[in-house]
Amino acid sequence: MALASVVVLVALVLLAGPWLYAVSVRNPEFLHFFFIRQQFQRFLTTVDDRYEGVWFFVPILLLGFLPWTTLLPRILKEAWGEARAGTRVSLLLLLWIAFVFAFFSLSKSQLIPYLLPLLPALALLAGRTLSRMPASSMSRHLWVASGLWLALALAAMLLPHLAALATRLEIGSGPALPGMAGSFLTASVLCGFGIWLARSARPVPAAWSAALGTLVLVGGSLSFAQQLPRMARINTVIDQVRPELHPGTRLYCVNDYEQSIPFYLGRTCTLVGYRGELDFGLQQEPQLWLADLTQFAQSWAQEPDAVAFLTPAAFKKLAVLGTPMRVIYTAPSIIAVAKQ
Repeated sequence: MALASVVVLVALVLLAGPWLYAVSVRNPEFLHFFFIRQQFQRFLTTVDDRYEGVWFFVPILLLGFLPWTTLLPRILKEAWGEARAGTRVSLLLLLWIAFVFAFFSLSKSQLIPYLLPLLPALALLAGRTLSRMPASSMSRHLWVASGLWLALALAAMLLPHLAALATRLEIGSGPALPGMAGSFLTASVLCGFGIWLARSARPVPAAWSAALGTLVLVGGSLSFAQQLPRMARINTVIDQVRPELHPGTRLYCVNDYEQSIPFYLGRTCTLVGYRGELDFGLQQEPQLWLADLTQFAQSWAQEPDAVAFLTPAAFKKLAVLGTPMRVIYTAPSIIAVAKQ
């Protein structure tokens, strides 16, 4: 075991070392940012404003482990019993799950993907439990998932008809919600098929059917979520702004920062009144930040060619100041303007 650990450590150094060295030569601040800021400060302090509370990952785990969530007590009970009986594999998997869950729950920075490292261990324990479970018990558990997916499909179909709520959530019309409803409905049907297979004493195909339902649900929901009005607006504003850009065009993001805009436009954005997680980078390049709308208006007046993404509130204030702007695109949450 000790030799294997040394081999893994040496391989890690040989593979990652040259890359870390090259990045550090070009960016001397990288080592501090990566090892100190992103590891220790992010875990021990609220420097990145990502703290959600010690119980944050409980509902995430319960939702993320569907359709097998109702099996969790049985999975953990069986694994604990085997661990106490001396089964080292079960003990290792339980420690794996407990460490990841506790480590990130105690962290001062919490995001949903942080829970992903415990899922392989939990999936192994779940598979063993399912392989031993009577078919009748599996079908009862799948009823819960099938019913939940069906309820969410109905909710997605009804939501556009609740005008006030749909407006508040910026849902509107379009293919997004019907598509997501179809994904939930498909998952419900596949779980229902799994119930029939389980009752027919075919537990393995039943588990496959339920798992396929989850894959369809996740893939379909993510795909159609891109067509929700807010996401569609971001894609539209990017398409509308791209023809306005020239090699010397300066980009501003005012009082907000939509990460996809600079990425898909291939331009660095000068931030106005916003720092967030970009604070460390702005310390290295302070010329990419302006404190408020007054400084922005002064800088904007001197620009020969510029485009800005504004919040509606910022647009109104700048209009009152007489800032020369030509509107490229306008939406409830974002307005794109060019220098006149």
